[in-house]
Amino acid sequence: MKTTNEIIRELQEFIPVTDDPRTSNELLLDEILKDFYKNEDAKLIIPALFELLEKYPEADFGVPGPIIHTLESFEDDYEEHLFLSIKRKPVPMTILMLNRIVNASENLSERTKYVQTLYYLSTMSDIDPTAKRDAHKFYKYQLSKESR
Repeated sequence: MKTTNEIIRELQEFIPVTDDPRTSNELLLDEILKDFYKNEDAKLIIPALFELLEKYPEADFGVPGPIIHTLESFEDDYEEHLFLSIKRKPVPMTILMLNRIVNASENLSERTKYVQTLYYLSTMSDIDPTAKRDAHKFYKYQLSKESR
């Protein structure tokens, strides 16, 4: 079994595949992340996963894919890192994660804060265009849910 530090190093060295029909980023990441949760210090991989998303915003990691599934397995531990990542460099996958949090939130004030964050991201000028479009799409979706 790999140590958490070995997993972090593999994530830091990971380069997404783009056109290899024999494999996919999902399969490669599944292999890297296999059995990570058995390590007592497993949650230390959280920042490395966000760094990977930020480093390769256009990579196909699956939707939601192994990165999001892994992060969401750290319930109550990954959200702070998500908001730091969004503050540093909002990318489509972190915008998707924010929308998933909105969908799952039962606290009205939290939902409102998260929806406002989606709106703010949709109006930023110095943001990845796909992330901006996704933030706008999710913002509109959340508004339509509230009006039902």
